Amino acid sequence: MRGTGPVLVLIHGMSSKVEHWLGFDQELAKDFRVITFNHRGFGDAARPSTWTMTIEQLADDVLNILDQLQVEKAHLFGISMGGMVAMAFGLQHPHRCASLTIVNSSIGSHLNRLAPYRIQHLASTAKQLINPSLRIGFWERRVSLFLGRHQTDKERQALAATLLEINRAQKSRLSNRLKQFLAISRFSCEERLKEISVPTLIVKSTHDHIVPPSHSDFLARTIPGAELIVIENGGHVPVFDRADEVRDILVRWVARIEEATPTEAASS
Repeated sequence: MRGTGPVLVLIHGMSSKVEHWLGFDQELAKDFRVITFNHRGFGDAARPSTWTMTIEQLADDVLNILDQLQVEKAHLFGISMGGMVAMAFGLQHPHRCASLTIVNSSIGSHLNRLAPYRIQHLASTAKQLINPSLRIGFWERRVSLFLGRHQTDKERQALAATLLEINRAQKSRLSNRLKQFLAISRFSCEERLKEISVPTLIVKSTHDHIVPPSHSDFLARTIPGAELIVIENGGHVPVFDRADEVRDILVRWVARIEEATPTEAASS
């Protein structure tokens, strides 16, 4: 945990590690006490992933981290699969959750239609791991899925090189990515979304090439009192290309929640 202010937990998406925040967490530490961690099976995570792993178990991992750090309550920020983990945490442990910010996420029952595409993507991942000559080309193509509009070729190439270096430094097994994919496909809380009782902000990017923006619209309509903010021309991982905008959104949102409920402020 680093920084000062309300406690904020950053939850990354599928196949990602803490290094993929690319300094976003350090910027947030100017306004928050920031907690970052790796999902089980990735990076320095102590727990191995399993084929029966669930999103709910990943949410319990967040609870364990809060307990270890003696944090009573925290704001949660999750992107993609991380948004699913945040929703599960809000349902399972609402008394430990000050607010949710869910970015370009969905629920498994809505993502099942995307399964063939994601399986094809995982197959291409396996191919590039086997054949090193494909690696830089793979990452240059992959960043196009993460980014929105208006990025230059130079910016895309720079991000591809950065992600490639992270991948080379800390390789993750394809099986761990598959286990996360299975957990995503099994996650279905559609019937319980109306039970989410903590303040919730839904953030959607208009040029998300992985999760259709309409999924964010559904979450905003279904979760009681949820608010929706749109990042125009943003991509699936807006911290890659719209980090300043996302940071401003988050700072304003948490400040509102803290002011509205000063006795319930996220703290340790």
